Amino acid sequence: MAQDTQQTRTVGHISLDKLAKVREWKVFTEKSVAADKANSEHEQAKEAMRVLLKKKLELLEETVIDFSKNGDRITITERLEPRAKRGRVSNSLDDRF
Repeated sequence: MAQDTQQTRTVGHISLDKLAKVREWKVFTEKSVAADKANSEHEQAKEAMRVLLKKKLELLEETVIDFSKNGDRITITERLEPRAKRGRVSNSLDDRF
């Protein structure tokens, strides 16, 4: 069943040069760089596990799988349909900074 009610809405966008002097933005960007590095390493490790699982389970190379840790085991799922892509539009909020 498709959900008819909107769950989120875009309030707008702010140019990065407007945020350059905001201390919280500087802290956020430092933490964001560290998180990006950790996420990249995590994705590389997860992709290596996907390759191993496909090989051990004798799945086709083009099969799209994912897995998640649940307690003392992992659950492996196969994506049967491709994910839909959605566009985004936002309003400028530059004048507030």
